[in-house]
Amino acid sequence: MLDHPPTLPLVVASVNNGEDLRSLAGMDLPQCCDLLEIRLDGLADDVAPLEDGPIPLLLTPRCMEEGGWRGWPIAERIAAVNCWCRPGCWIDLEASTLETSPEARQAARTWVAEGHPLVCSFHDFSGVPEDSHLDHYREVARNVGATVFKVAATANDFDSLLRLANWFHRTPRQPKLSVMPMGRFGLSGRLLLATAGSFLNYGFLREASVPGQWRAAEMRALLQDSRA
Repeated sequence: MLDHPPTLPLVVASVNNGEDLRSLAGMDLPQCCDLLEIRLDGLADDVAPLEDGPIPLLLTPRCMEEGGWRGWPIAERIAAVNCWCRPGCWIDLEASTLETSPEARQAARTWVAEGHPLVCSFHDFSGVPEDSHLDHYREVARNVGATVFKVAATANDFDSLLRLANWFHRTPRQPKLSVMPMGRFGLSGRLLLATAGSFLNYGFLREASVPGQWRAAEMRALLQDSRA
């Protein structure tokens, strides 16, 4: 196994819809999270981009094939990101889209060149894939210059959680790794892997978007306790 240097885990709070967005008013965001994910696919097209706030934004434009909430051509998703983008923003694109879409790869490389950290994501809503599958998409992330390769996979039994954790433990952190289980072992597994160095760890503000998510503020407090 590789000897990984310590990693300070960051907590990402997801804004999935207009009600989440409205709930931000008066919220002490720096106490809740380190990054605020804006799920652009969950917002109406006429929602105005947020003004500069106390923490960086992470812009995520998913289509339905990626687990998002709308059928959304890649050109429109790129345009939505560019509309919301400001200095310091992070951007998330799905690994399979980056692999198959030249337009997505070009946009990603442009954003990286402009200084925006890129998250290359992989999701499996039915189980934990073979290591070779995850290794393949990690190479996709490396090839586009991603800062983070994010894996969210469904662990409904202990063996699945162990396989996901073992892949995380043996894999080099170039790019950084964000690995999160969903499903039955989501809550316990996310806390375990975050403590072990998973870089970005996603939670919710009002309602979980997938089974096994923590409330962002609770996860942040637990991780701070683990470092004390």
